[in-house]
Amino acid sequence: MRPVRLPPWALAAIVVLAAAVAVAVAFAGAASASPCHHSTSVFGAPDNACTPGAYVRLSRAEVCTPKDRPTLPAAERRRLLADYGVPNWTGASGEIDHRVPVFLGGLTVRANLWPEPGGIPNPKDRLEVEVRRRICARHPTMRVRTAVRLFLADWRHAYRALVAS
Repeated sequence: MRPVRLPPWALAAIVVLAAAVAVAVAFAGAASASPCHHSTSVFGAPDNACTPGAYVRLSRAEVCTPKDRPTLPAAERRRLLADYGVPNWTGASGEIDHRVPVFLGGLTVRANLWPEPGGIPNPKDRLEVEVRRRICARHPTMRVRTAVRLFLADWRHAYRALVAS
């Protein structure tokens, strides 16, 4: 069987049609995308798809050295809150928290931020204090890598095991 040869105008039409289909699919997906899931519980967790976590690896010494908490530009804050469906969020509602805490190398970027409801300190803050204590103790009982994994997973399990027990 012989290969079919198409005229150049037919090949161009196929390419244009494929591009149009790709653009239509992309816009349809964007239009139907739902906002991030937002928990109203003080014991809530971030949406894994919207806030997967972002961090840089740090040594134990770097983790145990105090760090300044970077600020989030207002426009970025508004986009994050809109994605989570809470555009009227205020400090009275809770805090914009880091999934991976700053002391563990967590970055102040959308992939690591989420609106955490409730007052301060909250249960996750208490877990962060306990994790830091275990890493920075004279005889550490937790590795930095383990700590990061606790926060990348569902932090509530670690809270129940390390703080609430």
